[in-house]
Amino acid sequence: MPTPASAPPPPPGYAAPGFPPQAPPAPAPPYAGPPGYGAPPGYGGGGWSGQPSFAHGRYAGFGARLGAFLLDGLFALLLALPFIVVGVVLMIPAFDECVWVDQFDGTSELVCPPGAPDGAPLTAGITIVALGGLLVSIFFLRMLAKRGQTWGRRIANVKVVRVDNGQPPGWGRAIGRVLFASFISGQCCYLGYLWMLWDKDKRTWHDMVAGTRVIKV
Repeated sequence: MPTPASAPPPPPGYAAPGFPPQAPPAPAPPYAGPPGYGAPPGYGGGGWSGQPSFAHGRYAGFGARLGAFLLDGLFALLLALPFIVVGVVLMIPAFDECVWVDQFDGTSELVCPPGAPDGAPLTAGITIVALGGLLVSIFFLRMLAKRGQTWGRRIANVKVVRVDNGQPPGWGRAIGRVLFASFISGQCCYLGYLWMLWDKDKRTWHDMVAGTRVIKV
């Protein structure tokens, strides 16, 4: 019979009667991959976006932006149409004494006697048309400045935001962006608009000047 001194050691995890049971070993942490490994770029809570993105959203594509531009032009024309009609009606009497004269080359020329056209109705009509254009422009500018979306952009699901904080551009940036787009980006075959096709951030010239981006919403 073996003596206590020569008895084999107890198996692992053995606890003598009367002693508290030993806690089981802690489970190994899940494998986190090699150092520096992370999720593939572009993945997040919503999955792969399929388009370039930045901190405040995914960039809007050329088709969506073009659709928004055309829709806004149509809406602006519809809003300005009543002013245009009234202005034309006011201007017509100014040319009552004028006649169209056929030319030898087959064209016609409007010929007016001295004192015609009448300046008063002509000025009134031009003023009404100009006022309508101004009011429509301010209306669309306000939507862009406060919300980053006009009616056309809302339908196309795109939004203009600031690069630094993702918020709507505000009055200053909105006015500067529209003016630059009208007088610079829109010249030379609309090169300033088409610039987004090869820019890595899909920005136009007026986006770069105003510090804005157009994102999908």
